[in-house]
Amino acid sequence: MRRLAYWIYCAVAAFALVLVPLGLLGLAETNAAAGVLLLFLGFPWSFILTNWIDSGVFLVNFALLAVALGINGLILRLLQRRRRPRPTDDETEAEEEEDAAEAG
Repeated sequence: MRRLAYWIYCAVAAFALVLVPLGLLGLAETNAAAGVLLLFLGFPWSFILTNWIDSGVFLVNFALLAVALGINGLILRLLQRRRRPRPTDDETEAEEEEDAAEAG
């Protein structure tokens, strides 16, 4: 399930990154929703980076948003690879007793 969340995030982030330049080139409908989607997908790093490096240049701001998306993607990837702690013997016995009670 965690792996699926990572890939869904990557797909939506890639779609949002492609949608903004296509809108500026006139190949897609131009609206502000694509930019807002980038801001929200990159939250909180998008707000931190764009306030930290205050630039009026589109390419710099776009690169900062791409970095924010990358940071969030990396965090999701690291959370996905994190190992779950093994249950202790007491927890395993309790689960077995619950399963036996439900089956019987």
